[in-house]
Amino acid sequence: MKRHCIVAIDIGGSKIAWGLSDCEGELTHTGKRMWDRYDSRHVLAVIEDIVQMLCEEAEKEGRLPEAIGVTIPGFADPAKGIWLSAEFMGIYHVPVAQILGERFRIPVYIENDTNACCLAEKLFGACRDVDDFLYLTVSNGVGGALFLDGKLYYGSHGAAGEYGMCIVKEGGRPLENRDYAGCLEMYASGRGLRQNYMDAGGAPFENGEYPDGSILAGRARKGDVLANRVFDLEGYYLGKVIASACNLLDPEKVIIGGGLSLAFDCYEAALVRTLNEQHYKGADYTKLFSVEPTKLGYDGGLYGAVSAAKLGMEPDEGKRMGYRGGSKDRGLAG
Repeated sequence: MKRHCIVAIDIGGSKIAWGLSDCEGELTHTGKRMWDRYDSRHVLAVIEDIVQMLCEEAEKEGRLPEAIGVTIPGFADPAKGIWLSAEFMGIYHVPVAQILGERFRIPVYIENDTNACCLAEKLFGACRDVDDFLYLTVSNGVGGALFLDGKLYYGSHGAAGEYGMCIVKEGGRPLENRDYAGCLEMYASGRGLRQNYMDAGGAPFENGEYPDGSILAGRARKGDVLANRVFDLEGYYLGKVIASACNLLDPEKVIIGGGLSLAFDCYEAALVRTLNEQHYKGADYTKLFSVEPTKLGYDGGLYGAVSAAKLGMEPDEGKRMGYRGGSKDRGLAG
């Protein structure tokens, strides 16, 4: 008898990651590749090739893929299985679940990447016993999700959790190609961190490029004054938005994911200091909630894809947790 498994696909802005998982979240056959270009045909072709490869690997091991889970950057309609838009990738209204489902004859479940990561924290991470928590992803961009009263909260237009769009500096840096200025994403994302370093007088490499977050974190841990100053700003800007969100929503935990969660130790002190100053409970905020980096690490997106598939296959459980992608009559087209 073949063992069941889930095909997990995590689509990111700079890369795509993949793996096979059992329903307990044990990942195997993980890998990733960087995008060489953006267009819907190319992106779908890459996804199909990866799913085909994973299905073949599963077959070799006597495993049977019973679902495909896909995390989507930008906006998704999990009920219809449609990738609505990823403006920075130039992708709009792609019926991912239908395309993959018809090719592989396996049910397909999709979800926005940060919503999926939020569900993963509930199923596999640090919030298994928590019914009210906030999830922020801090990477090339800043996004997030809300898990409130035991359910993923989408909001009236499916856009809840856009922490990155909160203004942290009036009249600050404009968001790319827009007049919208001073938002958290432009100051605390990976590119915001790099710009903070540049504005502080940091020097580029010989090739003219500036260090990324992982390199700056390494310097900060070695006592580099400028790198530490930049991470102090990171903690300050994140702390401003987290304090406001917690004043409004009163969660039990705040989880920070994304690549810059791996540098949490570099900005934790500044973040705590800002929470002490800007949360209404001051230094007593720790009696109400904690802020911590995800324990799922770089694989958070894959766990998110597994979570979407798992909850899609268990529609009653998915409905209980607020996931919109599962239904008993979903069928192979997603």
